[in-house]
Amino acid sequence: MENATHALLIVGAVLVALIILSVGITLILTLSENARRYDSTISDIEIQKFNKNFVIYVGEDDITAHEIATLINFANEQEYKVDIKVKILHYDINYTTSEEFISKYQNNTFSCTGTSYDDEGRITSITFKRNHNLIF
Repeated sequence: MENATHALLIVGAVLVALIILSVGITLILTLSENARRYDSTISDIEIQKFNKNFVIYVGEDDITAHEIATLINFANEQEYKVDIKVKILHYDINYTTSEEFISKYQNNTFSCTGTSYDDEGRITSITFKRNHNLIF
């Protein structure tokens, strides 16, 4: 009889240990899922903040050379590469320095004609076209 009591105590202890282990695993999985979701939300917010600097020009048709120069400087300071393309006549020109751009086109206006995004939704390029005000 004493052995049966001992066996029941051991079985009870094993069951309690299994329940505690199950609750612990469930808690860890739930917390890790919440952390992953939080990281994803933060990443989405950072991408939106980054893109906001560029998408304000989408659809605009009276963008000055100084605004594009500011965008070139901003793009050069970022961790992620963003191509600033300017279509002059039928040529796409990538500018990496704002001084060069302003010196050539300071009296012109431009239209934003398109953007490209990567798989995460971060902008990778923005294209401008010089308007037909042929001032050099």
